[in-house]
Amino acid sequence: MNDFYDAVGFSNIKNRKQLDAILDSVINEYDVKYNRKSNDENIKQERIKYFGDNIGVRVCGEVYEDGEFRGEYAYPFIKGSVLSINRDADIEIKKDTGAMVGISEDSRIGATLIYQFQEAYDETLKRVVDKNSFSNARIYLTGLSNAGMIILPIANKGEVENNILKNKQRVELREEAIEGDEEALRSLALADYDTINMVGRRIQNEDVLSIVSTTFLPFGIESDHYMVIGEIEEFEFINNTLTEEEICIMKVLCNGMQMTIGINRSDLIGEPQIGRRFKGLIWLQGAILL
Repeated sequence: MNDFYDAVGFSNIKNRKQLDAILDSVINEYDVKYNRKSNDENIKQERIKYFGDNIGVRVCGEVYEDGEFRGEYAYPFIKGSVLSINRDADIEIKKDTGAMVGISEDSRIGATLIYQFQEAYDETLKRVVDKNSFSNARIYLTGLSNAGMIILPIANKGEVENNILKNKQRVELREEAIEGDEEALRSLALADYDTINMVGRRIQNEDVLSIVSTTFLPFGIESDHYMVIGEIEEFEFINNTLTEEEICIMKVLCNGMQMTIGINRSDLIGEPQIGRRFKGLIWLQGAILL
C-alpha cells in the first residue's frame, strides 16, 4: 500500500479494505478519464477523482470488450503548478505494476531525475509515449511528502546570494562539461574540492543546515524518492473534501528548480512562511506538457 496517501488527506487508511473503498469511489465516481488503445486492442484507461484543489487519486487499468474496467495500479497525486524543467525525457514501464516513470537529466541537480509519470494514458501523448521519449518537454514536477519540517533560512543573506551565483556558474560548467569541454570538467572538479574543504572546516563548529541552504538527493531504495531542502516561495492550506484533513501545498525553490510539494498538516513540523525552508522526504511525480 502506498505510504503517500497521507499527502492528499488519507492518513486514516490503515488497511487494504479501507483503501479499496477509496479506489472504488475513484472507479465509479471519477471526475476525468483518459482513454487510449493498447496493442491488444483493449482500451487503456485512467480514471481520476479530485478530493480537493489539485489533489486526488488516479486508477489506471483496462476496459475489456464487455465494458468491465479492471484496475492495474493506483496512486495519489498532486497537480503541479510551476514549470520545473524543460528537457528531453525518456519513459520506462515498471514490470511489477505497469506504471510509467519519467527520466530526465538536469544540470541544476547534477543527477538524473526519476519521477512517477502522470497522465500516462492521455491519448494526446500516445505518439510520444509509444516512442518512449519526449524532446524539449515542459515538465511540471510535484513532490508528495509524508514527513517534513520547516526550518529557518540561512541568516547570512550575502552568503545565500553568493551560493546562488556559484550554483548558476556550476550549472553552466556542467552543461559545457556534458558537451565535452575538458577545461569545464577540471573547473568543476576544483570547485567540488573547494566545497568539500569548506564544509569540512565549518562542520566542526556549525550545524549542517546553516551551511547547506538547499539540496536534492536520492533517498532510500526507491528511485523516485528524494530528500529535499528548499526555500518556500508560496504556500496555501487546502482541505480534502472527503476527510477534511488539511494539506499544505508549497511552491519550493530547490537548487534553482521550482516544484510543487504537498504534505499533510499532521506530518509537517513547524509553521510554513515565505522565505523559510522545507526539509523532507518526497515522492517525485511529473506531468509533461508538450
